[in-house]
Amino acid sequence: MTMTRKPCTTGRMFWLGGLAVLGGGAAGVSTAGMLENADPAPAPDAQLAMLERRVDGLQARADRQANVQAALTPPADGEWLPNYLIECAAPWRELGAIGQGLWGCQAPEPLPDGFYPNCNLTTSVVKRGLTAQAYFEAAISGSSELVAARKFGGRALRLRRQAAYEGSFEHQITGTSLRVLAMVVVQDDRVFAISCSAPPAVFESFVPRFREIASSFALGA
Repeated sequence: MTMTRKPCTTGRMFWLGGLAVLGGGAAGVSTAGMLENADPAPAPDAQLAMLERRVDGLQARADRQANVQAALTPPADGEWLPNYLIECAAPWRELGAIGQGLWGCQAPEPLPDGFYPNCNLTTSVVKRGLTAQAYFEAAISGSSELVAARKFGGRALRLRRQAAYEGSFEHQITGTSLRVLAMVVVQDDRVFAISCSAPPAVFESFVPRFREIASSFALGA
């Protein structure tokens, strides 16, 4: 069943957790005896270069965090989304909008452990010019819930007419292991993410279905 939906709902990729906090520091104590045996202090130029490198590193981290924070910013009330299409072919069941998601679908029957393999579509506002791969990587590295996630490879691809990025990882956010295949599309200042989940033991058997669902996604249709 193909669906077109315009009205915006608050959304974010379900696997994004809280943002990591930047900070930390170190304090040192010196004595006269220590100073006698200490290495000579770096020259002013060397000290300046070292400080500049540290500032550049901190700025890069701050930029990544800002991208993730922007991605978690809900759209304003009354904002309209571009037209989009996505399909959940039978026998999977279309669920429509659930929570912060725009759309979802799931397998018709649960696995023996009660879990329904599923796919969800979410959207968020992002910094203009951010690529799909950069969003995926920033979302993973900027989420405190995914610090211990096992990360797998990624690749660039196209979903119909849209450039996209596909990546996968495994997490235990809910207390049990789940593996996620995520496909990300960025249009201007908005990201659309299709995230599909299944337990690791059966994940590969569901990958063809996950990619079939993702490949049906189209913007401006």
